[in-house]
Amino acid sequence: MLVFMITSLETIGDITATSDVSEQPVSGPLYMKRLKGGVLANGLNSFVSAVFNTFPNSCFGQNNGVIQLTGVASRYVGFVVALMLIVLGLFPAVSGFCPAYP
Repeated sequence: MLVFMITSLETIGDITATSDVSEQPVSGPLYMKRLKGGVLANGLNSFVSAVFNTFPNSCFGQNNGVIQLTGVASRYVGFVVALMLIVLGLFPAVSGFCPAYP
């Protein structure tokens, strides 16, 4: 239970940092809606991980640096990159290079 509370606090911080870097409001009703959705998604994912006896999920904020450097904060770009990574993961030759990454 303590771990879930800690990851929820981390999620709040990461959502706030991402909103700030993406030049979105960090107060008001829109921010609260995003914050509630993010904490709910984190809670549901943590619940599913507990059901399957795995580690709870954690939100990571390292993409905030990428958003700040590139100026691109569109979720659709993330969807395209995720799709590309899924397709590349289907090829064994590509997955053979993954352990060589630093």
